[in-house]
Amino acid sequence: MAIEKIQEIYVSNIIPSGSGFALNPDGVQVYIPVAVTRFFNLQICETVKAALIPNKNDKNESTPYMAVRIIRDEPAQPAPIANDENLEALITRLIAGGDVWSQGKVFAVLFPGTSRDAAMTDYNRIGYLLRKMHENGTLARVSLWRNANQTKPGREWFTSDPDWFAAFMESDDEELTADQ
Repeated sequence: MAIEKIQEIYVSNIIPSGSGFALNPDGVQVYIPVAVTRFFNLQICETVKAALIPNKNDKNESTPYMAVRIIRDEPAQPAPIANDENLEALITRLIAGGDVWSQGKVFAVLFPGTSRDAAMTDYNRIGYLLRKMHENGTLARVSLWRNANQTKPGREWFTSDPDWFAAFMESDDEELTADQ
């Protein structure tokens, strides 16, 4: 993937999935993948320098470029998250796609470039809210207990699509039945 050009772009829209769109100085539309908008904490109405490549997924030729990296003179700061209600809304939007998420993965996306040790309060808030959302029926959860001496699970995974875990468990049950 060769960078075709580096240009300033104006972020004109970020859609609910997290993907974004921008305009270059010539008024040509640029697609911004969700990974780029979240990792670089892009905001609507922000002007940034971006590395652009041809957008080979542009079926109707309306968005000829895709931003693959944002170039900043100073490191991006995580967006402020004022309270648990805002954080829960962000987690809900993030997990809505049905993927499986751990507490660490959610933290890495919401607080890019921040170490867990530097933001332990926020890391713990994420864990608390993920478990609360599970208790409220918003998320499905799978926990791993390495041994009976643990007082809490060693790892937990969450998803908005409980069928993901169910399908995994059913395929495991079928293997056990076939082996017995």
